[in-house]
Parts: sequence; structure tokens; C-alpha cells
Amino acid sequence: MTSPASADTSKSPSLLSKTLERLRETEALNLPDAVVPFREIVWTPDGIVVIPGIGQSRPNDWARQQISNLLGIRFERWFEAASPEDRSDEMTRRLRRAKGSVRLRLSRDGDVPILRAVVSPGYTAIEDSVIVGALTNALQGVEARFQRLDVTERMTSVLIGVGQPQHVGGKVGLVWGCFSVTNSNVGWAGLSVNLSLYRLICSNGMRAPTVNAQIVRVRH
Repeated sequence: MTSPASADTSKSPSLLSKTLERLRETEALNLPDAVVPFREIVWTPDGIVVIPGIGQSRPNDWARQQISNLLGIRFERWFEAASPEDRSDEMTRRLRRAKGSVRLRLSRDGDVPILRAVVSPGYTAIEDSVIVGALTNALQGVEARFQRLDVTERMTSVLIGVGQPQHVGGKVGLVWGCFSVTNSNVGWAGLSVNLSLYRLICSNGMRAPTVNAQIVRVRH
């Protein structure tokens, strides 16, 4: 038997809107995607890639792993003892033999853009702000509370509590019903929206999906 617990929801709308604003600010740094022949990319000794029609870009760890997978190599193991010049020669040599085109996802970062992802030409990204914005609009008039936001190079995870939490006893016993949103617009995973339970234990959050809880699952 559980009973509703009191909750301070006065900051919920502002936190949710600030989360949406933060996502939009990050996405505003994104550059237009570029679709280029894979074989025309050049890998330089200092780890910069030169993209035809774009210029220099620095791949992050995820983009570098994607390039390595497409070329059939294990980057860290193969080049552990290699010089920058040897690494550049081998990477560019393999790129020259590559077939087809790739879609490059880029973002601004000083003078040299960041290469965020290397995906198929037909890849269509679903931006995080579109998803969170849609949920925010759908929850208008509903007691909703932002719980957490996790953003990495590979994915974004958002947790939005709905309604009043339930108290199951103890000092840290609040259990929230939540929308759990996971999205990646760099090819790591698809979009997933689930119903879940969230319980705060110390400073960590424990999440558990409910039965048949998946609302949306979309591959990019």
C-alpha cells in the first residue's frame, strides 16, 4: 500500500523549460550535414580529417570508432605503437579503397569543427529538443517534473516525472512514475520513449521499466 508523498513541483515548469532551452542551445552549434564520398576523406598525422568541400574537422571518440568500424580496423590496438605519420598513411590508404558515400554530422567548436558522427547517407536524425518539446507540449496542464538529463557524445537520456510520487517508507523512499526518453542522433541507438519508475537512493537514481511500457521506438 502506498500513499502520495508531498512534492515541491513549483520549479518543475522552469526546470523542464530550461532543459529544453539547454538542448536547443547545444543543437544551435550543429552544422549542416555533409554527404561525401567516403574515399575522399583524408586523415592527417595530428588526427584531423579533411572533408571535401568542408575542410578540417576533428573527430570525437565516437566518430573515430565509426570510421574505424567502417574500415574494418581496431584503431587503438592497431596504432598503439605507430607514429602519427604511419597512422595517417594507413588510415588514408584504407579510406582511398572505401566505397560509397557517408553522411557526416558536424558541430562548431572554435576554428576546427567537431565531427560527431559518420552515418549512412539516408540517416535522418531526430533532434533531442524536438522530442522533449513534443512531450512538454503534450504534458501541458499535467503535473510534470523534470528529474534528470544525461548527455554524452553518443546519446541523450531524459527523465520526466508525472503526477505525485508515492512514498514506500524510509528516508529515501519516493517512487515516481516517469517518461524515460533515450535518443541518439549520431547512430548509436534509435529513439525510445518508455514508461518507467524512478526512485531516489542517496544521490543516485534507480530506474526500472514497467511491463509493456514502450510507447515509441524509432530507428533513425
